[in-house]
Amino acid sequence: MKTFFTMVCASILATSVFASNCEIKIEGSDMMKYDVAEITLDTSCEKTKISLKHAGKLPINAMGHNVVIVEEKNLSKITQQINFSLGVEKGYLPDSEDIIFISAMVGGGDTTELEMDMSKLDKTKSYVFFCSFPGHWALMRGTIKII
Repeated sequence: MKTFFTMVCASILATSVFASNCEIKIEGSDMMKYDVAEITLDTSCEKTKISLKHAGKLPINAMGHNVVIVEEKNLSKITQQINFSLGVEKGYLPDSEDIIFISAMVGGGDTTELEMDMSKLDKTKSYVFFCSFPGHWALMRGTIKII
């Protein structure tokens, strides 16, 4: 009976650990900062869910945050295209094949989720994530480690 109980507990723990590898939680603040500088994405996950919580209080039009994922080599090219005239609905970015994933923009107290198809990422390439609210990307960005 002890062996059975141990196996059941180990199975539950292993499932929980595996599931957590397929979900990433990030918080952004009114201080233009994410709470993480690096996220790890596991290619054994078919899909990964990134949840972004805006832990601040300021509204979307003053301090909106999102998560954009691009290849590191394209970061400068993409961030140079950020423009208020493109609107919050588009994350202030034009449509681009270089944008791999982009979440909705959220204001203080709100949360958004982004589900990514992991087959779009290549372990041999370097990726970064950033916020595309105008001016934020310089402080709100991080690296992505793919395992």
